[in-house]
Amino acid sequence: MNTHIPLETLSNWLEDEHSGNHSPQHLLTGLHIHHCPTCTQRLEALQRLERVTNDLVVEEEKQQTSDSNWLDNMLSNLVLETKAGRSIPLTAHHELDTLTQTEGSVIAAIRRAGESLPGALVSRCRLDGDVEAPRAPINVEITASVREGSSVADITRELRERVRKELERISELNVEQINITVEDMHSFDIEQATKNLKDSPHAP
Repeated sequence: MNTHIPLETLSNWLEDEHSGNHSPQHLLTGLHIHHCPTCTQRLEALQRLERVTNDLVVEEEKQQTSDSNWLDNMLSNLVLETKAGRSIPLTAHHELDTLTQTEGSVIAAIRRAGESLPGALVSRCRLDGDVEAPRAPINVEITASVREGSSVADITRELRERVRKELERISELNVEQINITVEDMHSFDIEQATKNLKDSPHAP
């Protein structure tokens, strides 16, 4: 398969994976997912939706509406962020080489850095600036949720530092500012369900 798999097909594949319906087509689709970073990220977004939705069932009645709205926004952003986006140039050591990385891969790295911090969830992230121009100034805009009872100041300070170190490690972007907006609070159970994404798609 040479194209990305539609979300509906990925959703059906995930249902078959749970039910044990491993048909030849299912195995072929799984092979594509295993070797396609974009489809893998989209599947992770669907898994995130499934896990957090199941967790929301046991939340108190008064929490359900606000949590669902926040979750819907986060998952909508996840799907958008899995798109490749713009091409970010990298330094090539041979004049005939052209090296780039995708905007989506950088945003995914920022999200992983955020998810590594206890007490924080990243609901939205974007790169503000001309990332396709080498050394152009870039601002990183992050919208996050902080766990109830945590220090907002401490979480945002540590989140900013983790994102800065990760960007220095994986990119050549000229990052001027990392701006973090905290727009919500979440429970420990919601955080655990959202971050529980270590299970990778099974390879055939």
